[in-house]
Amino acid sequence: MVESIFNPLPCIHHYLEKWAGNMPHGQAVIQHEEKRLLTYEQFNELVDLYVLRLVEMGLCKGDRVAGVSLHSITYLALQFACFKTGVIVCPLDIKLKTSETISAIEMITPRVLFLLDDRSSEETRALIEMAQRKCSSLEHFVQFRLSENETLFPEAEDGNKLFDVSALEELRKNDSLVDACKIRYEGITTEDPALIIFTTGTTSGAPKPAVLQHQCVIAQMEITELSKNQKGQELRMMCSLPDSHVGGTTIQPYSAIYSGGTAILVHRFNPRVVLEAISQWRATWFGAVPMMFRMMWCQPDYDQFDLSSLRCVYYAGSTVNVDFLEELSTMAEMFGTSLGMTETAGFATISPFPVTPEELAGQVGMVTSIANITIREPMAADGSAGEELPIGELGEICYHPPLVFLGYFGMPEETAKAISQEGILYSGDIGCFENKGSYNALYIKGRKKFMVKQKGYNVFPDEVAAFISQMSEVKDVHVVGATHRFFDEGVVAFVKKEDDTNLSEQEVLDYCKGIASYKRPQHVVLLVAGEEFPVNRVGKIDLIRLTEQANCLVEQLRNNGGWDASCC
Repeated sequence: MVESIFNPLPCIHHYLEKWAGNMPHGQAVIQHEEKRLLTYEQFNELVDLYVLRLVEMGLCKGDRVAGVSLHSITYLALQFACFKTGVIVCPLDIKLKTSETISAIEMITPRVLFLLDDRSSEETRALIEMAQRKCSSLEHFVQFRLSENETLFPEAEDGNKLFDVSALEELRKNDSLVDACKIRYEGITTEDPALIIFTTGTTSGAPKPAVLQHQCVIAQMEITELSKNQKGQELRMMCSLPDSHVGGTTIQPYSAIYSGGTAILVHRFNPRVVLEAISQWRATWFGAVPMMFRMMWCQPDYDQFDLSSLRCVYYAGSTVNVDFLEELSTMAEMFGTSLGMTETAGFATISPFPVTPEELAGQVGMVTSIANITIREPMAADGSAGEELPIGELGEICYHPPLVFLGYFGMPEETAKAISQEGILYSGDIGCFENKGSYNALYIKGRKKFMVKQKGYNVFPDEVAAFISQMSEVKDVHVVGATHRFFDEGVVAFVKKEDDTNLSEQEVLDYCKGIASYKRPQHVVLLVAGEEFPVNRVGKIDLIRLTEQANCLVEQLRNNGGWDASCC
């Protein structure tokens, strides 16, 4: 176990204020595409101005706001402004289709929707119009335009004008508004909710909105700091993960600010853009899912980028082999992995240092003194935690406070399934500890549910199957994952069509363009007439056998130049 002296400040935004006071001219955040840089003093000042607008809009403690945004200084400032007002911010995935975004909004009932992305005018209009019809909680649609040529829709408020610095300076003259901001600020505690991130981690079914409190996020940020062994302005963190995930919020930009470092933002992950940003801004820490690393390594001129500033690189989200770790080790002296989940706000373990690729292979790091991790028997029927198991025995991986979220928004029954009466979080992952001499390494041996890990995302098979089943020609459908050399896992859909109907594999693939790209199957299998899905002894679909069938099929496709055979 890694020991740490942990005396946290109460709230996330207190760390921004700390560095704005102690190190006002230190670099806080950089927007790579715009070559824009703000110091801690400047960024904190911008956040305080945004607070005025949020309070002027009538937002109060506990209200929710949702955002569909590219990574940007504006959106990061909005998030910290929400923290300072007690408003709960929920970043939504920009890759979601309109109907998926609406479903998420309906679950969390926000009062404001911020739009700061680069979707087409048609898509923006469709989202706003559908939200107006279906999302009664929404009072404000705030649209930020990325260029002067972008259309501002009449149903939306102009974010560029609302949050223009000169306009916000005028609000400072309103003494009653300033007093209202102070009252909201003073009422925020470390146990208050700060962030909602839709999880794709613990159970099958649709993603759930996990509510993260300040205390939980701060504990995660301390663990992240231990992983990188860098503090203050020596830390220059490359931030390229989507902010709809903990990787793009708590693990990267928030943690950079926690440590007094610099957050280097890119609008969205692009392998060349990230390589350019690392080189130009001399990033010292970079973390990503394995597929992102592979995309960078596959660039034909990868060796021409100057990555010598990197001191630490981390991967997470999928298992990797020794070959991957050997390549990773060439990027920086420190390399490693971490286990965590949305419900822990991100990192829960860190890797030992120094470590060889062979030693690191298969493990997901070690525990720190910030929050304990145990292996336990299943939760009892009364909601109490199962017995803790000794080192070497398999059980469910469980997390302890302060690394435990508040619960799923509006879903008390689902929360009770995840958090025991003692406040212990059950992860759904099966694993064990193994004694490595100087530390105990944590290993994941399998997932409790049949979730698919594709492109760094968790994909729910039931959700994909439910979407495909909406096709009138489909009688039944089941979805499983299969190994993929580039995506870690790919999605295979087994479809049984209605009798006397014509349906092709390509038609199913085309139909799946209606969901987010990372959820789409790479291959579709149409069952022939009379063929049935495999079932177990009680008549339920045998997903283990179906997964075995998928992997056998994939091997055939690979041998014939399909599936992942053409990936570099």
